[in-house]
Amino acid sequence: MFSSAQEYITSIGENPWITDFAEKWVADKDCGGKDDAVRDMEFRISMLGDPDAKLISIIAVAARMPDGRHDDLLAAGMLEDFLVAHGEEYMTRIKGLAPLVPRFRSLLGGVCKRNIKKGVWHAIQAEADYPSRYGKE
Repeated sequence: MFSSAQEYITSIGENPWITDFAEKWVADKDCGGKDDAVRDMEFRISMLGDPDAKLISIIAVAARMPDGRHDDLLAAGMLEDFLVAHGEEYMTRIKGLAPLVPRFRSLLGGVCKRNIKKGVWHAIQAEADYPSRYGKE
């Protein structure tokens, strides 16, 4: 769908649904994460057959939290799920995004190893701002 990491970044502002989701996700987490409508939106994104939309959503949420106040929730939730499902397929894209989006690079360090394949795990650790505290090999 996108030919470069920069196109991902540009596309975030072009999708009002993703922008709306990102704003509501951050606001919900600021209030304790109890909004069923936000959880429903997050579930819909997780069920999308389009991995590009999932990755764009993660970056859009991160962009709305420059202070990183909910990085742990985003990294160990949506990003980790994405890496388990699409990490191998999207590793080139992830490596392209990491230098362009410092917030994304920071999120990579908050991912738990859990079910992430070994090669993907090592690759994201190399791209992260800091190595994850949540799984060593």
